[in-house]
Amino acid sequence: MSDELYLNIKSYTSKEEWISVKTIFTTIKANRTSNNDWKNFINVRERLFKNTSAYGLSKIIIESYDKGLAPSAILSFNAEPLLFSLINSFEREGNIKDNSNKIRDLVDLITISIASATKGRIPYYFCHGALLSELTSKDDKRLKSTSKLVFSESSYLQIANTSFCWQSVNFLNMCAKTSVIFVGVSLSDPNMRKWLSWIQHESLLIFKKEQTAHNTFG
Repeated sequence: MSDELYLNIKSYTSKEEWISVKTIFTTIKANRTSNNDWKNFINVRERLFKNTSAYGLSKIIIESYDKGLAPSAILSFNAEPLLFSLINSFEREGNIKDNSNKIRDLVDLITISIASATKGRIPYYFCHGALLSELTSKDDKRLKSTSKLVFSESSYLQIANTSFCWQSVNFLNMCAKTSVIFVGVSLSDPNMRKWLSWIQHESLLIFKKEQTAHNTFG
């Protein structure tokens, strides 16, 4: 499954670049990775990912963070860490250009229920698991979350029909307390619609009026 997911990236990178991409994709602490790996990844980023939505989003997130307006959390329903890694790469690129040793970790990778976010960082939740363990030999539970992967409709519905799994708890908490921007997801997804219907129902009970107004940007 990992081979299929990362096949296109691997086929368009050199052997050295692919090693660096795997390193960056499985980097939990951005300040623990060599400048050479970051430089290789940045080259790949500019060559392969510049026209992706994740590229633009990552820059917006860093800008908002620097202005004190960082998102409360990022919830991803993808199995790959592209946006997570792009955020780290733009932050690290500035350090390399300035020859600075002051390296910030802006985001915390969270793939399992027992993981916790560090104060001052943006928690990045992989709500449907992440395919990372095949890219690294690191012995870290956060990189081995294949048991949380959701692909089939039955798996979607299993999560959608319970309000007590950690994924739904985090999703519902964000929707109840903050304004949420959905990017690149289908609101016809039964999983998403189930969770949003809970929010609507609770809003009607508490506020006695509709609290799920939304705008669509095309």
